[in-house]
Amino acid sequence: MDIAGNWSDPVHAGPFFIDINAPGAARIIGPAATKEFQLSTQFRLKWAASDPNSGLKDYDVRYRMASLGGDFGTFRNWKLATTLVDARWVGLKGYTYCFSTRARDNVLNVSAWSAEKCTAIPFDDRGLTATGSWARETASGYYLGSYSLSSTTNNTLTKTGIMAEKLLLIATKCPGCGTVRVFWNGVAVIDIDLENATKQRRQFILIDDFGVMETGSIEIRIISSGKPVYIDGLAVGKTAPLP
Repeated sequence: MDIAGNWSDPVHAGPFFIDINAPGAARIIGPAATKEFQLSTQFRLKWAASDPNSGLKDYDVRYRMASLGGDFGTFRNWKLATTLVDARWVGLKGYTYCFSTRARDNVLNVSAWSAEKCTAIPFDDRGLTATGSWARETASGYYLGSYSLSSTTNNTLTKTGIMAEKLLLIATKCPGCGTVRVFWNGVAVIDIDLENATKQRRQFILIDDFGVMETGSIEIRIISSGKPVYIDGLAVGKTAPLP
């Protein structure tokens, strides 16, 4: 209104939108997240979410882990309020790691934690106790650059204190390669013939899938004679319980 009492035309502000919706579809992504087992102690993880309203501000990323002979502990923070969408993880041999993420938008709404993605780093042949004449060699192309080699019947590689739902041998298949018998808690589980038309390193060969967590010891025994056996490591699979 002016000093003569005249009113102006009305002016309307808005409409205004108040964003009360949390970001959606937070998730761990990337090739490493889809692998049950890694072939390195280091791998890259990625994460993502969506927010069509206020836009994404940052992420929190957490993890929990289980040692070779243990169950999963509580969650630990890895990245807090990070604007990164990927990072390199450096882990330990014999450990299983589970990751989840949540997203925060620009008005500080926070999503729920995503479903976990779990992956395990196998332990290599150097983590197995050798009985008999095994050559411990280093060479590229093998898991973590080493392997154990023997061709003598009844020579063994053993490991105690394992907690696992699934066990896989990492070995080389090759022309003229021998056969091993694998024992779990003293009971023969499987004979693995490593003979193959071509040489193939870092082969994951299922020993057993228990379906539930079991604790015990493993023995890998050569049952062929005069044929080389190249053992690269052991992969231990675990499923994390729901948080």
